[in-house]
This record gives sequence, structure tokens and C-alpha cells, in this order.
Amino acid sequence: MKNKIDDNSTLPDLILPFKISKEEFYEIAINYLSHGDYTPVDILTNGTLEKIEGFYLPVYFYNGTYFANWAASSGYERYVKVKKWSETQNKYVTKTKTITDWMPSSGNINGSFGILGYAGLDDEFYKYFANFSEEATWKSGELINFNEKYCKSYNLVRFANDINSIWECRANSQADEISKSEIINRIPGDKYEDLDYDVSYKWDSVSKISLPTWILFYNYNGAKYYFICDGTDKFRNKGERPVDKSIVTEIEKNEKQLLNYSYFLLIWFIWGIISYLTADNPELWRENHYSRGDGGFWYLRNVAIFGGYFLLKYYIKKKKQTAITSLKDERIMILESFKNSGMPKNL
Repeated sequence: MKNKIDDNSTLPDLILPFKISKEEFYEIAINYLSHGDYTPVDILTNGTLEKIEGFYLPVYFYNGTYFANWAASSGYERYVKVKKWSETQNKYVTKTKTITDWMPSSGNINGSFGILGYAGLDDEFYKYFANFSEEATWKSGELINFNEKYCKSYNLVRFANDINSIWECRANSQADEISKSEIINRIPGDKYEDLDYDVSYKWDSVSKISLPTWILFYNYNGAKYYFICDGTDKFRNKGERPVDKSIVTEIEKNEKQLLNYSYFLLIWFIWGIISYLTADNPELWRENHYSRGDGGFWYLRNVAIFGGYFLLKYYIKKKKQTAITSLKDERIMILESFKNSGMPKNL
């Protein structure tokens, strides 16, 4: 379904035309689906690619400046040496102590911002489009004046909200992050607390821009997933992949064995400490376990127990990596056959 263009109040001033074709996006999407550590082997063969849609997303581009006054308590750390009595060493020992001196600080800052705010309807696509569109970038000269001809093969999402409402609900919070980050950078000292500030913003210009975005919806085992990609930058994308629960369960089972072994080591170590501390003669206990004829056996047992932990850890890590690599190799083989057969006609 393509939108009929008839209402100039909901149309953009500028547009960033698509650079990535539908066929190129399809290849990017199936590449994405074929990766991931625990993605099922049959993601492409048993999954259903439901539809591919190209959208022009509406954003306001707020270009302006900010000014802020701030006040805070700045903490300056210094280190002093103090002597404390040590019960274990039965003497005074010198330790380093950190002392923080607090002083009031204040100032003002000014700077500039360029922020995008998604201005489409809060509909079924909102959760996919809103944050993704606000992370878009472009090079100088790529934006051109809007023309209907660029939308003939794509869905044009209309501007559904005014400049002020989008600033309040989406863009203002982004501007606050920028100004607060700059304020924090200006606070002197090693730490701060009780920060208080007020910020004012001024728009130098606000542009209505339509940004190109591809989206793929697919189904796997009755669950729906998506993959979204910038229409000009194949590396800016995000999506969801299903997880092979049988592989995850097996890995969790192995990792639980390692965890249980670590609990055993901890209990065994604590038991040894308690035995030593509660012995009638700790020196004789240590001598009996490590210095006499059977001392070698005790050392060997320690090495075997702790060494067993690290061997088990290595084995589990190797087994996990082997499973992940095996899954990846199988998926890549299937991926190549999909590339050779081309994009399905129903998409």
C-alpha cells in the first residue's frame, strides 16, 4: 500500500533518497538472520519471510543552541597516611586513607545541538521506527528538496504531530542529555554531588525530513520477528533473531556443572580454614598435612582439585565454541543456497 500525496501540511521539506535497493536489502536481511551464536539452523528453511517494505520516516530536525546555569558541590580527594593497630600482626601498621574536601562550585555553559524527533503516528510500526529514525545521519549535500517522484515505490509516513509536541515528548530529553553531559564535564574536582541546574533552549531552525528505511517481517515457529535497516547505510541496522533453545539449555547445563564445582571448591576451602583454626595445635595440623611424609599427597590433591576446575572450565568453553561454530557453518551453507536462488517473488 503506497500513500497518495495530497496534503502539504503532512509532507516533508527535505528527503534523503534510498540508496539500497530491495534486492540488496533482502541479501542484507538473510545475512543477518544467518548469524548469531544461538540462531536455529533452520531459520531460513523453516522461517517465513512475510513481507519487505520500504518507508520514508518523518522526523523533525531541531538545530539550535542552549544556555545553562549550574551549581554543585565539588569533591577534591587527598590521601593521608594513618597508623592503625593490627590484631593479626600485633603491631601498628601504616595505611593510606582517602579524604574528600568539599567546596561549592558553579558556572554557566552554552553550546549547540542537532536533534531528530520522530513525528509519525503511534501505530503498529512506532516501536520499530521511532528510536531507529532518531539515530540517523547523513552527509552534507545528501538531503534534497522533497519531490513526489521519490516515493513512487515506497510508503511515505506522514507527519502526524506538530513541532512543539514532538519536542516535548521526544527531542527535549535528548537535548537535556547533551546539556547535562557538558555540565558534568565542566564541574571541577574528583567527584561531585548536589548538582542543580536550569537550561534554556533556542531553535535556530526546524526542518521536516523524510528518511529512508527498509523493514522485513518474518515468522518462525509461530513467533513474529523483524529486521530494520537504514535505506542509505547497510551497516546501520537492528533486529530480532529466534534462539535455539536446545543449544542454550545444553550450554546452561554445562555451565551449571562448573558452578556446582566452584561451590564444592569454596566449601572445601572453607572446611580447610575452619579445620585449621579450630585445631588444638594449628602448627601441628599444618605440619601433619603438608610437612610430613604424606605432605606430597596433600599438595597433589590440591593441584588435582583446583586443576580439575580449570580443565572442566576449558572443556565447557571448548564445547560451547564448537557448538556455536557448527551451527554457524550449517547456516552459512543454507545461506549460500538462498543467495543463489534470489529473492522470493512474493516479497
